[in-house]
Amino acid sequence: MVLILLASLLMPYACGQRSDLRAAMAAAGNGNFGPASRLKLTTADVPELAGYLRDKEEAVRREALVLLAGIGGAPACEALAPALTDASADIRERASRALHKCPAGVRGIEEPLRQSIRMGNTAAASLLLLGQFRDQANVEFLKQQLNNKQPVKLEDWSQPVPSGLAAAVAAVSAGVEGARRRLTDGLGPLNEAEFLVSVLPDISDRGALPGLLNLLDDERAVALGVPSGAMPQRRVCDLAVDAFVARLGLKAPFPLNAGGRYSGEERKQVRQMAARAGF
Repeated sequence: MVLILLASLLMPYACGQRSDLRAAMAAAGNGNFGPASRLKLTTADVPELAGYLRDKEEAVRREALVLLAGIGGAPACEALAPALTDASADIRERASRALHKCPAGVRGIEEPLRQSIRMGNTAAASLLLLGQFRDQANVEFLKQQLNNKQPVKLEDWSQPVPSGLAAAVAAVSAGVEGARRRLTDGLGPLNEAEFLVSVLPDISDRGALPGLLNLLDDERAVALGVPSGAMPQRRVCDLAVDAFVARLGLKAPFPLNAGGRYSGEERKQVRQMAARAGF
């Protein structure tokens, strides 16, 4: 009796929520995204939202993707898979980046990711996500990508890097022989070094990390980490301190400063701690 009463009380709310969602998506199709931004969505809304990923209007499909990404969690993340092969390049890239922010282990995305890359997806996330899969089909696909020079970006504002470098990050995690060498080659060009610092969390093969510790000595200035125009600029080595401390779970004996610079002595301490941790 209590459950029946509860259901009867919630039904008007659920119906109203569906009505609001439909009205918001109709507005999005006309270029008005305000109603969608005011929705209070939950996992219960995922099935209906997922249906909008097949809408004929690109603006509606894009808004559905944004809303699903905002809900988060396994059901919403899994629902994003069809967007990886959308006719719109922008939606394909947005889907890859949204999935890259999801917890590892999202089901049903491996083949859509490969198809998305074949379609020309220029989001590095589409390749990075493939590092989660070690089956032979994926290993062979990543091997084929290692020498690909098509530019990809981690984020829209990031410096482009060859897709072969992003493929190498995934390939190392997937156990592809020879991929580590491509990572250490990436320590040379500034854009590639900056990329590698940013994707340390994607390298699940801890054995590949010692070869990247030289990033702690790279004093070239980067645009990341401080507001535009702020001085002094951070350097690759400063980003590397933050990245290695987080990736290796180190307890730094000095205060971390996500917007500042680290001294040579502090960087040396991080290298020593990494060595004591077996790296």
